[in-house]
Amino acid sequence: MTSLNAAKYDIDVSNSLAGDVGGKTGWSGLSGAGLFCNEILIGLVEAVPEAWRSRTLWALPVRRLLALPTFTAAVTTHSGITPHLESADQSPLFHAPPVPHISPSYLLSPQAEVVPFMGMEKEIAELTSWCTNRRVVDVAVVFGPGGVGKTRLATELIRRMTQRRSPWTAGFLSDVQRASGSLESLTTNIWPLLLVLDYAETRVDQVEETLRLCMGARHTHDKVRILLLARSAQQWWRDLQMDWQGSTVMERGTVVRLTAAAAHSRAGSARNFEIATHAFRERIAHLAAVEDLLPGCDEPEAVSEPLAEEHSAGPAEELVVSTHMAALAQVLEHAIVPSATDIVRPVDVLLAHESRYWRHSVRSHGLDDVFHHQRGLLRELVAVQRIVGAQERRDALNAVMAAFRFHDRDFDSPQLPNHEVMRRIEQMLADLYPATDGARWGAMSPDILAAELIARADHDSDSELVVSILPDTGLSTVQQHRAMTVLARATTHQPALTNSIARAVTAAPAILLGTAVDVASELPPSDAITWLNAIKPAATNRPNAGEHDSTDHLRRIEALLDQLAPCSDPPTPQAPTEPTEPTEPTEPTSMELDANPRSEAPDTTTPEADNGTSVAGHLGTEDHEERSDLLSPLPSVRKTRRRRASLRLHLPPKAHPGAREPVPARFRLSSGAFADPRRQQRMDQALHCLAEEARRSDCSLPAVNTILLRVDGTVELNLSTAAPAIAPFRSQGTDTMWRCLSDHVLPLGPETSAPSAPYPALVHLGWTSDGTITLADLEHVGLVNIEGSANRVQPILGALAFGLTNTYRSSRTQVHALGVPARDIGYARQHITQHATFQGALEATRTHAESARSALDALGLAHPRDARLHDPTNDLWTPLIILTGHQMTNEAAAELGHILDARPRPCLGVVARASSSSRNLATEWTVTLDP
Repeated sequence: MTSLNAAKYDIDVSNSLAGDVGGKTGWSGLSGAGLFCNEILIGLVEAVPEAWRSRTLWALPVRRLLALPTFTAAVTTHSGITPHLESADQSPLFHAPPVPHISPSYLLSPQAEVVPFMGMEKEIAELTSWCTNRRVVDVAVVFGPGGVGKTRLATELIRRMTQRRSPWTAGFLSDVQRASGSLESLTTNIWPLLLVLDYAETRVDQVEETLRLCMGARHTHDKVRILLLARSAQQWWRDLQMDWQGSTVMERGTVVRLTAAAAHSRAGSARNFEIATHAFRERIAHLAAVEDLLPGCDEPEAVSEPLAEEHSAGPAEELVVSTHMAALAQVLEHAIVPSATDIVRPVDVLLAHESRYWRHSVRSHGLDDVFHHQRGLLRELVAVQRIVGAQERRDALNAVMAAFRFHDRDFDSPQLPNHEVMRRIEQMLADLYPATDGARWGAMSPDILAAELIARADHDSDSELVVSILPDTGLSTVQQHRAMTVLARATTHQPALTNSIARAVTAAPAILLGTAVDVASELPPSDAITWLNAIKPAATNRPNAGEHDSTDHLRRIEALLDQLAPCSDPPTPQAPTEPTEPTEPTEPTSMELDANPRSEAPDTTTPEADNGTSVAGHLGTEDHEERSDLLSPLPSVRKTRRRRASLRLHLPPKAHPGAREPVPARFRLSSGAFADPRRQQRMDQALHCLAEEARRSDCSLPAVNTILLRVDGTVELNLSTAAPAIAPFRSQGTDTMWRCLSDHVLPLGPETSAPSAPYPALVHLGWTSDGTITLADLEHVGLVNIEGSANRVQPILGALAFGLTNTYRSSRTQVHALGVPARDIGYARQHITQHATFQGALEATRTHAESARSALDALGLAHPRDARLHDPTNDLWTPLIILTGHQMTNEAAAELGHILDARPRPCLGVVARASSSSRNLATEWTVTLDP
């Protein structure tokens, strides 16, 4: 074939002369026939020139056809699919595009492009610029969780590059070596080349082989771009950068982090749902006509219009795959094409996709021999990972062993793999779903997919998985509580799991019953009633339990059922008895609580209908009595006149640089003390980098008053004294304000195995009107007083207790509390030390401070920050935090001031309900609640 850049193809067919057929000689009559290469249409035969004596054909290149609007419109109208260029010469190396048919596997495939490309403008612009820069060869990585839109982004990039005036050869490089294709052919490519490798973290060998080929080839003018798609960009990417950065094939490695909000950045999730619904409906209609599924009907009306249903806008962080699953499910529910609903459900497609991803990871970690003959083991391990989670590596290894014990439950003495294999399996699971909250393990998402996985694994084990894993003694208390919480939420999608959970609670009530009652508050009323009735027999039939314990749990269950009963019916609209608080448009909306076992969508500030489902009693009330009520966590709908999801307060001016007056803010009780997880993760990354750079350059960490997390992702350190900035931070006008800007690329750290956080005593003080999150470093500030009534301060202290005990920093923090009712502390009470008197808390404070001070004196250091930087695992530097809802006496305030003001600085911090007698402490900060 010649004349690739001309207006026509000259096809040499001299080695395959045609015979005479039907009175026609040679190739006559062939005009208009399709010209194919590897099953890809590359042109149409235009003429058989007589001068060449049937030895040459003239063909019209398909790229010229695609330039004709009438041609593309005709193809699109007939098939419902917009045609585009694909590589013919390199097609054996690329994944074949999905074959169009009415099946969720095709409709949900990002490469099928059924749903128009939405959002991600910043990311696609950055990648397009990367493709067209002056470098000849370069590498980029796009990383983000599964279902966030990485493959769709790469597919759009491929489309745009192949539609350029000088088109590129582009495609998804296959990980399966075919007989007809070899990577060596990439070196002979004559067009600019874009290679996309999915699951790159599991294909590092192939990535490096491709880089070596590109380095050895002579690409004098044609560009080569290698785009890697991965769920994380941790150690594998850092190793790749270290080996190839600065070479002729990689400058520094472009990094693009894709978040769930990116796909909704333009239209919002509700509008994207409408667009996806319309796109699915139209594509199914076209396919139904083409496949002749509806005899005598070939119009789009073959699929009925979905009923007008309301789709509430999901959070900005909703995965695009969740939006598409919901849209397709609605379309299929109303489709009249039988095969559209009978073949497979959308969730089946996604689970099959995840299974392939697991197998890729198994192979990349060299674990094929472990899983080859153990049917179902891999799925059980991923299910257990989703159920129990792991904050530390030891917890993760214990979870792996629990999964193996369950898998070999039919044997008297199960043989666990050796320690090295166990570590590799645990590392594989950690790499599958990287954590976003500093924990060791992340988790599969969205929740509906995880619930399906757990339900299948439990069903296929004869409903024994949940019964065996929940009470496993190898799991920590935190893991068991998380497991109960995850399973409780899963029952909203998979009600059949309730029976397995009830059996587990009945079999081990001493371990599980109390937690099972606690998590009822996290369910919708109707589901909570089902849940409580299911576990009630475990409280009724407990011959081995203490009489008081059994009676207490039974009383709580019955009280909760009484409270929930009126809420299970649809509420009757009533005129409000008092004005509601307006919802402020600047209130932060991105409140996903990945690290919070009690996470749920944030409540609005508008009073809700009484449904008795607040989070662990954290919602304050204006006329709530101070009492120690064992019948919480659900506040009584009869006694509560009005609930607040947030409290208005004023932060001290020193919390925000440049402020001269108290700064208005809100403290969202429904979110505990958690900040936006994505901004909090970026803060943790920036602080981790700061500590590493300070350690490397032998600098001291700065004394920080507050850390401000801006809406755009910028992290600001408000220093108490000026100091030269340390990377990744830069001084902003003055050396007392350091900034790590939102566009500064950070590695994914902190490593999940990092032994210490540089600032472990950070507490969340609230959101300002512009969406900024304010965190104070208690270890430096010393004392934060909260001025307000007890029934409003105590829920804040409970929320802070929850936050301090539920981040990756929590293992390096001791929390002590007094004067904070159990209903306000909720689940956090399992991880804190409670005192009956302030004297007991002072004694613990004094002992801890003296030990730390002696050690600091011996080392010649002025602050625990410096000691923690060089000896991060020493428990002496673990900060002790006191949360007190009691007002301090003059004597207690004086003694506390003496402890806090002593030097070297102790590893201490206090949050207390304000009292006038404590105003003389130099370290005091006062937060004032609005009356």
